[in-house]
Amino acid sequence: MIITKRRFMKIGILIVCLTLCWWIFFRPDPENKRKFKKTLGIELTPDVEDIHYYYDYFPTDYAIFIAFTCDSSTIWRIVSVNGLKLGGDKDMGGLSFKADWWDEEKISTLIPFKKEKERFYQYLWYDKENKKAYYQEFSI
Repeated sequence: MIITKRRFMKIGILIVCLTLCWWIFFRPDPENKRKFKKTLGIELTPDVEDIHYYYDYFPTDYAIFIAFTCDSSTIWRIVSVNGLKLGGDKDMGGLSFKADWWDEEKISTLIPFKKEKERFYQYLWYDKENKKAYYQEFSI
């Protein structure tokens, strides 16, 4: 089979289109990774994936919601760096939030790590079975 100039051009265009599609739809969001590191105070490790990040800043308070998958070793690093303590009950705590990646039903079954100081609150829930973590930080 002889590759003509026209066929060669079609193959080149197809490769460029596939590369652009991958870049647009499947590349990790570097902005979420940067925000993850800044908010949680830890470096990303290869086990941290599928990061979803939402924040809402107001003049007097703010709220941050992060969901991601990771190993339990990452959870323990977050707990250690942020001084979180295991809560005594399955307290949903915090604020309500609606997003397809924020599973409030699952969160309500988990015991959170938490830190509450004056008007500043941090909650971290971890689903060991699915390796899914949910983090919420807010002030009021």
